[in-house]
Amino acid sequence: MLRRPSLALRDHVTVHDAADTARVALRAFLTLEPDKHALAEWLGGPYHVATSFGPRHMRSQPSSPPTPHHTTPMNIHDLVSMSQDVVRAAVDASRLGVDELVELLPELVKVIPVHDAFGGHGFVALDEPRMRLADRALCLLAADYLTHPDDFVANADTLWAIPRPSSPVSCIDIASGAAVSLRRIVRPISAARARVLRRL
Repeated sequence: MLRRPSLALRDHVTVHDAADTARVALRAFLTLEPDKHALAEWLGGPYHVATSFGPRHMRSQPSSPPTPHHTTPMNIHDLVSMSQDVVRAAVDASRLGVDELVELLPELVKVIPVHDAFGGHGFVALDEPRMRLADRALCLLAADYLTHPDDFVANADTLWAIPRPSSPVSCIDIASGAAVSLRRIVRPISAARARVLRRL
Protein backbone atom coordinates (compact mmCIF):
# COMPACT_ATOMS: atom_id res chain seq x y z
CA MET A 1 0.00 0.00 0.00
CA LEU A 2 1.42 3.39 -1.01
CA ARG A 3 1.80 5.82 1.84
CA ARG A 4 2.20 9.57 1.74
CA PRO A 5 4.02 11.71 4.31
CA SER A 6 1.91 13.26 7.02
CA LEU A 7 0.43 16.69 6.44
CA ALA A 8 2.46 19.69 7.62
CA LEU A 9 0.41 21.97 9.86
CA ARG A 10 0.41 25.60 8.75
CA ASP A 11 1.19 28.87 10.48
CA HIS A 12 3.30 27.35 13.26
CA VAL A 13 0.31 25.42 14.62
CA THR A 14 1.54 22.51 16.76
CA VAL A 15 0.03 19.04 16.83
CA HIS A 16 -0.95 19.74 20.43
CA ASP A 17 -2.79 22.92 19.38
CA ALA A 18 -4.69 20.94 16.77
CA ALA A 19 -5.51 18.11 19.18
CA ASP A 20 -6.68 20.65 21.75
CA THR A 21 -9.27 21.99 19.29
CA ALA A 22 -10.59 18.45 18.88
CA ARG A 23 -10.85 18.09 22.64
CA VAL A 24 -12.60 21.44 23.02
CA ALA A 25 -15.08 20.53 20.28
CA LEU A 26 -15.71 17.10 21.79
CA ARG A 27 -16.32 18.49 25.26
CA ALA A 28 -18.66 21.10 23.75
CA PHE A 29 -20.57 18.34 21.96
CA LEU A 30 -21.05 16.37 25.15
CA THR A 31 -22.65 19.39 26.84
CA LEU A 32 -24.66 20.44 23.78
CA GLU A 33 -28.33 21.19 24.25
CA PRO A 34 -30.27 18.82 21.95
CA ASP A 35 -31.86 21.39 19.64
CA LYS A 36 -31.29 22.57 16.09
CA HIS A 37 -29.90 26.00 17.00
CA ALA A 38 -27.29 24.62 19.40
CA LEU A 39 -26.30 21.92 16.93
CA ALA A 40 -25.85 24.47 14.12
CA GLU A 41 -23.68 26.63 16.38
CA TRP A 42 -21.50 23.64 17.29
CA LEU A 43 -21.09 22.52 13.68
CA GLY A 44 -20.19 26.03 12.53
CA GLY A 45 -18.03 26.77 15.58
CA PRO A 46 -15.88 24.33 17.59
CA TYR A 47 -16.39 21.42 15.18
CA HIS A 48 -15.50 23.55 12.15
CA VAL A 49 -12.33 24.81 13.85
CA ALA A 50 -11.25 21.28 14.83
CA THR A 51 -11.71 19.93 11.30
CA SER A 52 -10.05 22.84 9.48
CA PHE A 53 -6.48 21.51 9.47
CA GLY A 54 -6.79 19.12 6.52
CA PRO A 55 -5.54 19.62 2.96
CA ARG A 56 -7.13 22.60 1.22
CA HIS A 57 -9.52 20.47 -0.86
CA MET A 58 -10.58 18.54 2.23
CA ARG A 59 -10.86 21.33 4.79
CA SER A 60 -14.11 21.58 6.61
CA GLN A 61 -16.72 24.05 5.49
CA PRO A 62 -19.25 25.01 8.13
CA SER A 63 -21.66 22.10 8.13
CA SER A 64 -25.42 22.31 8.18
CA PRO A 65 -27.31 20.47 10.87
CA PRO A 66 -28.28 16.94 9.82
CA THR A 67 -31.83 17.07 8.53
CA PRO A 68 -33.75 13.84 8.97
CA HIS A 69 -36.76 13.32 6.71
CA HIS A 70 -39.68 15.38 8.07
CA THR A 71 -37.42 17.11 10.58
CA THR A 72 -39.10 18.02 13.85
CA PRO A 73 -37.68 19.29 17.15
CA MET A 74 -38.06 15.73 18.46
CA ASN A 75 -35.98 14.36 15.54
CA ILE A 76 -33.14 16.74 16.40
CA HIS A 77 -33.49 16.10 20.12
CA ASP A 78 -33.27 12.34 19.60
CA LEU A 79 -30.42 12.65 17.10
CA VAL A 80 -28.26 14.77 19.41
CA SER A 81 -29.12 12.86 22.59
CA MET A 82 -28.48 9.43 21.09
CA SER A 83 -25.24 10.62 19.46
CA GLN A 84 -24.06 12.00 22.80
CA ASP A 85 -24.81 8.67 24.45
CA VAL A 86 -22.72 6.87 21.82
CA VAL A 87 -19.80 9.26 22.30
CA ARG A 88 -19.98 9.13 26.11
CA ALA A 89 -19.76 5.35 25.94
CA ALA A 90 -16.67 5.64 23.71
CA VAL A 91 -15.06 8.17 26.06
CA ASP A 92 -15.69 5.85 29.00
CA ALA A 93 -14.15 2.98 27.03
CA SER A 94 -11.09 5.08 26.16
CA ARG A 95 -10.28 5.35 29.86
CA LEU A 96 -9.85 1.57 29.97
CA GLY A 97 -7.52 1.38 26.97
CA VAL A 98 -7.45 1.16 23.21
CA ASP A 99 -8.92 -2.35 23.03
CA GLU A 100 -12.12 -1.19 24.69
CA LEU A 101 -12.25 2.03 22.68
CA VAL A 102 -12.02 0.40 19.26
CA GLU A 103 -14.97 -1.82 20.03
CA LEU A 104 -17.18 1.29 20.07
CA LEU A 105 -15.71 3.10 17.06
CA PRO A 106 -17.29 2.80 13.62
CA GLU A 107 -15.33 0.86 11.04
CA LEU A 108 -14.12 4.06 9.37
CA VAL A 109 -13.18 7.18 11.32
CA LYS A 110 -11.87 10.02 9.19
CA VAL A 111 -8.53 11.28 10.53
CA ILE A 112 -5.18 12.09 8.92
CA PRO A 113 -1.62 12.09 10.29
CA VAL A 114 -0.02 15.51 10.73
CA HIS A 115 3.29 16.96 11.87
CA ASP A 116 4.40 20.41 12.94
CA ALA A 117 7.48 22.58 12.49
CA PHE A 118 8.79 21.51 15.91
CA GLY A 119 8.95 17.79 15.19
CA GLY A 120 5.62 16.85 16.75
CA HIS A 121 3.42 14.15 15.21
CA GLY A 122 -0.28 13.58 15.74
CA PHE A 123 -3.66 13.33 14.04
CA VAL A 124 -6.50 15.64 13.06
CA ALA A 125 -10.11 14.90 12.22
CA LEU A 126 -11.69 15.49 8.82
CA ASP A 127 -15.22 16.56 8.03
CA GLU A 128 -16.96 14.97 5.06
CA PRO A 129 -20.51 15.19 3.72
CA ARG A 130 -23.09 12.65 4.84
CA MET A 131 -21.25 11.69 8.01
CA ARG A 132 -23.43 10.65 10.92
CA LEU A 133 -23.40 13.11 13.78
CA ALA A 134 -21.98 10.52 16.19
CA ASP A 135 -19.22 9.69 13.71
CA ARG A 136 -18.23 13.36 13.46
CA ALA A 137 -17.73 13.48 17.22
CA LEU A 138 -15.96 10.10 17.25
CA CYS A 139 -13.48 11.47 14.71
CA LEU A 140 -12.58 14.15 17.23
CA LEU A 141 -12.17 11.55 19.95
CA ALA A 142 -9.94 9.37 17.75
CA ALA A 143 -7.72 12.30 16.73
CA ASP A 144 -7.30 13.41 20.35
CA TYR A 145 -6.72 9.88 21.61
CA LEU A 146 -4.09 9.05 18.97
CA THR A 147 -2.26 12.31 19.66
CA HIS A 148 -2.51 12.22 23.48
CA PRO A 149 -3.20 8.58 24.43
CA ASP A 150 -1.74 8.89 27.92
CA ASP A 151 -4.12 11.73 28.82
CA PHE A 152 -7.04 9.36 28.59
CA VAL A 153 -5.73 7.30 31.47
CA ALA A 154 -3.56 9.60 33.58
CA ASN A 155 -5.98 12.55 33.57
CA ALA A 156 -9.25 10.85 32.72
CA ASP A 157 -11.12 11.77 35.91
CA THR A 158 -10.64 15.51 35.44
CA LEU A 159 -10.51 15.52 31.65
CA TRP A 160 -13.93 13.95 31.15
CA ALA A 161 -15.81 15.13 34.22
CA ILE A 162 -18.46 16.66 31.98
CA PRO A 163 -22.07 17.20 33.10
CA ARG A 164 -24.90 16.17 30.83
CA PRO A 165 -26.98 18.88 29.09
CA SER A 166 -29.82 20.26 31.16
CA SER A 167 -32.48 19.23 28.65
CA PRO A 168 -34.31 15.94 29.23
CA VAL A 169 -33.56 13.36 27.88
CA SER A 170 -16.15 4.57 11.22
CA CYS A 171 -11.29 2.29 10.60
CA ILE A 172 -9.24 5.44 10.26
CA ASP A 173 -9.40 6.56 6.65
CA ILE A 174 -6.24 8.46 5.80
CA ALA A 175 -6.54 11.37 3.33
CA SER A 176 -4.03 9.72 0.99
CA GLY A 177 -6.38 6.78 0.58
CA ALA A 178 -4.57 4.46 2.97
CA ALA A 179 -6.61 2.89 5.74
CA VAL A 180 -5.50 1.79 9.17
CA SER A 181 -7.69 -0.31 11.40
CA LEU A 182 -7.54 0.55 15.08
CA ARG A 183 -8.63 -3.01 15.77
CA ARG A 184 -5.09 -4.11 14.88
CA ILE A 185 -3.56 -1.96 17.60
CA VAL A 186 -2.86 -3.66 20.90
CA ARG A 187 -1.78 -2.47 24.33
CA PRO A 188 0.13 -0.85 25.90
CA ILE A 189 -1.65 2.44 25.27
CA SER A 190 1.60 4.38 24.88
CA ALA A 191 2.51 2.00 22.04
CA ALA A 192 -0.83 2.47 20.30
CA ARG A 193 0.03 5.85 18.81
CA ALA A 194 3.50 4.68 17.77
CA ARG A 195 2.04 1.61 16.08
CA VAL A 196 -0.36 3.71 14.03
CA LEU A 197 2.32 6.27 13.14
CA ARG A 198 4.62 3.54 11.82
CA ARG A 199 1.88 2.30 9.52
CA LEU A 200 1.16 5.69 7.92
